[in-house]
Amino acid sequence: MDELLKNIRAGKLDPIYVFHSEHPVLVERVVSAIRDVAVPPAARGFNYDVIEGKPNAARIVALSQTLPMMAQRRMVYVRDLVGLPSDEAEPLLTYLGKPNPSTVIVAITSKLDKRIKLYAQLSKKGFLHVLEAPRQLAPWVRNEAQSAGVKIDPAAINRLIDAVGGDLSRL
Repeated sequence: MDELLKNIRAGKLDPIYVFHSEHPVLVERVVSAIRDVAVPPAARGFNYDVIEGKPNAARIVALSQTLPMMAQRRMVYVRDLVGLPSDEAEPLLTYLGKPNPSTVIVAITSKLDKRIKLYAQLSKKGFLHVLEAPRQLAPWVRNEAQSAGVKIDPAAINRLIDAVGGDLSRL
């Protein structure tokens, strides 16, 4: 995930990102980083679309083909791609072949099945990202505390992990 964030913050954006994770905090971080780079706050009124509820592939593609207004890029954010029926995904599959370079699609999927044609194609093109918790939680907690300007004793980190467990949002 660190490499992904590094590329995003450097302005190296892919045209499509689909994220799956058991940890919402990781998804929120990456989506926020993409949004901050792709669409500055002043341009979000015209260049930032959010699709909630049951997604529609034709609508996603139509929004993605729209040119940005007075900005370099636009972003289309799909809150949960899992509601997209497999038999209605064809417009999105076609779009994968030639995505609009001025649009970044960011989608979250709560369930991931790589046997489904859409997810298989996204994975093949490198647009599908599974965000996993770090293997070692103590360094992650230490970095989180440090970035928040909080000093924390190593023993306290271990006690916190023992008490809370591996839920990154709670940690």
